[in-house]
Amino acid sequence: IDIEGNILTATAWQDICTKFHRINPESEKKCIESDTHIAVELDKKMPHVIFRCPLGLVDSATPIIIDGEHLGNVFTGQLFLEPPDEAHFVKQAHHFGFDENEYLSAMRKVPLFSEEMLHNNLTFIHGLAQMLAEQGLKYKRQLEAEALLRANSKRHNSILKTAMDGFWVTDKYGRLLEVNSTYCTMSGYGEQDLLTMRISDVEAKETPEDISTRIQHIIKHGYIRFESRHRRKDGTEFDVEVSTQFYPDDDGQFVVFVRDITERKQIENKLFQAKAAAESANIAKSQFLANMSHEIRTPMNGVLGMTQLLEMTDLTAEQQEYVAALKLSGKNLLSLISDILDLSKIEAGKIDIIQADFSLHHSINDIVFMQKAAVFEKQLTLDLNLAKDIPPLMVGDQLRIKQILLNLLGNAVKFTLQGSITISTQLLEHNDNCALIQIAVRDSGIGISPEYLDTIFKPFTQEDGSISRRFGGTGLGLTNSLRLAELMGGTIRVESTQGEGSCFTLTLPFSVGRETAIIQPTTSITTAVWDGPALRVLLVEDDLLNIKFGSSLLKKMGFELTVAENGTECLAALEKDTFDLVLMDIQMPLMTGEEALLEIRSKEQGTANHQPIIALTAYSMRGDKERFMEEGFDGYISKPLITKDLVAEMKRVVNISGVAVEAHQG
Repeated sequence: IDIEGNILTATAWQDICTKFHRINPESEKKCIESDTHIAVELDKKMPHVIFRCPLGLVDSATPIIIDGEHLGNVFTGQLFLEPPDEAHFVKQAHHFGFDENEYLSAMRKVPLFSEEMLHNNLTFIHGLAQMLAEQGLKYKRQLEAEALLRANSKRHNSILKTAMDGFWVTDKYGRLLEVNSTYCTMSGYGEQDLLTMRISDVEAKETPEDISTRIQHIIKHGYIRFESRHRRKDGTEFDVEVSTQFYPDDDGQFVVFVRDITERKQIENKLFQAKAAAESANIAKSQFLANMSHEIRTPMNGVLGMTQLLEMTDLTAEQQEYVAALKLSGKNLLSLISDILDLSKIEAGKIDIIQADFSLHHSINDIVFMQKAAVFEKQLTLDLNLAKDIPPLMVGDQLRIKQILLNLLGNAVKFTLQGSITISTQLLEHNDNCALIQIAVRDSGIGISPEYLDTIFKPFTQEDGSISRRFGGTGLGLTNSLRLAELMGGTIRVESTQGEGSCFTLTLPFSVGRETAIIQPTTSITTAVWDGPALRVLLVEDDLLNIKFGSSLLKKMGFELTVAENGTECLAALEKDTFDLVLMDIQMPLMTGEEALLEIRSKEQGTANHQPIIALTAYSMRGDKERFMEEGFDGYISKPLITKDLVAEMKRVVNISGVAVEAHQG
């Protein structure tokens, strides 16, 4: 009987039970009392239970317990352990209304056991039942496991058959043992066709030798994922990603998943082509910028050169002030051109921040000086409110700060039709050697409408088209200013009311300079002079304005000068005479400066001769200086020429080269 009371199997019961005790309600009640007692005792998991029921018979039972679980019981009964008292059963027959003779006849069929016999019987029955139950349970669990395995196998097969990826099972020889319908669709082959094929029959990229080598690699490492190409039944090919797992226990089989990555490859190819196109465009852009740099710097060299020559003449105080402003504006314009043309550096966020000592208030005065003419022309009032507690010497990038302030002040002047502009400074924090300074540029101009305040710092953005048409500009100034401020650890914010004016506030952190020297305003005229021995100089230049400027400047320095207008004339001049120094332009007709340099260095090989040559060029992009020095130039100066820079480089090259300048003095 199982634990719920269901009879699983049984032999014939005693007649006294089935024909008498179990059919009379009153006597059956006594039987149920016996059953209940036995069940309670069996729940205690005793070896076996022997119970004398109220009707005079003996019942026994033993539990079936497997792995600690009470699964059921084996009942044995009814029986006597001593000869029955017939008088008791006669009385019991009368009490329950049984036929006395039939009842006694059934009673006499009940076996008589000794306690030893009953114990042995119960032990045997218990062992037999336990053994049969264990075997039955084991078999039952095996059947359940097999059913579960079949169900799982069916489910797995269903998943593999309907998976989006192709699926194979192959052996160590590359034979296909199993495929799913997805791969059949991919390849165009039927399942039966594929099961007669090998990997090499569908592999379009690898040779059979390559496949064999890969199989050995997978056996060694257990797993691999790679990309390849497969061949369809119609001969076309498609890109696949293959994931393979080796199972040595299954006679060395491989489980393979094949994913069609044709679409992904097409996207990758498009991205690659787009990247190549972008790189090509970037190269073209860089070349364009290099050419533009050269073309712009060449006339700038004339402008600044003539300015430098002008400042060497006798000037009135007023003229000196104009020349200083012209020179300063040219220098700042040149610096801004350098940054704009070096677009790749700006886009990559690689603008160099140069830390040096400078006076913030002097820099502000320089910017104001540059805008004085525009302010005077529009009859505006320009006020300075500079905080006296700001340290006189700061450490920062003066050029970048001027660039920002020039843009902010330039915008204020541009967009203010009448009224005033105020520049103020404030020391927000000053701890140890650090200072946080705020510079505000406030105007009474046209202001900015609220809906454009969030976009004013975006590239190529102005309030609307009419602003651009009316006031001009590219819309890059504020973008570059904010970017530069952020590179220096600061920020710019704006407050504006349309029709009333705007206030742009620049906040920057600085280190406090330790030098005690006072920084002079950069608007003063400083003329570098040559204080070394007179040199014989060959100037190689094709631009007439630059020849005039260079000739005038070098002669003022006391040099003996010869001019060649291209590389061919340069080589001819060097054949006829000797020179302490050659100043060589790069881009010239007939023969470039680089070609001339190559000829000169080639002739010097195997000799002790070395002609000092400085590259004098408008090529000033990042890396140009290093390139020219690697080619064999001894020095480098970018156009427009700055006199002090030219003097310093000439001194450096002469000293390094060890030229005996005294030999040419007489």
